[in-house]
Amino acid sequence: MARGRAVSRQRFQPLVNALIADGLVEARSNPGHKQSPLVALTRRGERTVAGIVERERALRAKLRPASSPESLRRAASVLRDVRATLAEQLPELLETDANRSRKIPRRSIAQTGYFFVFR
Repeated sequence: MARGRAVSRQRFQPLVNALIADGLVEARSNPGHKQSPLVALTRRGERTVAGIVERERALRAKLRPASSPESLRRAASVLRDVRATLAEQLPELLETDANRSRKIPRRSIAQTGYFFVFR
């Protein structure tokens, strides 16, 4: 999960611990990494996820967006283009920025209101 979301395993650990305590997931041995167990749904977790998926399906079936299907397709296309552009250009932009000799004051970064997730 952490790898798929570009965050550290340690960041997910409190969530995993809570899910284990609730009986929704269990830790299993990981042949690929002895110190990082695999996390799998328990039967209770599977039932919980199935209930969530079913509720989401039912709510989506009732949803009546104000936008036309064509408008939604265009918006999705624009978002895919933005994501592709970011995926293509952001690594080079970040590398260039990291190599600048002048350090950016921390407060000026905070004042911009932008947040980035780095892989």
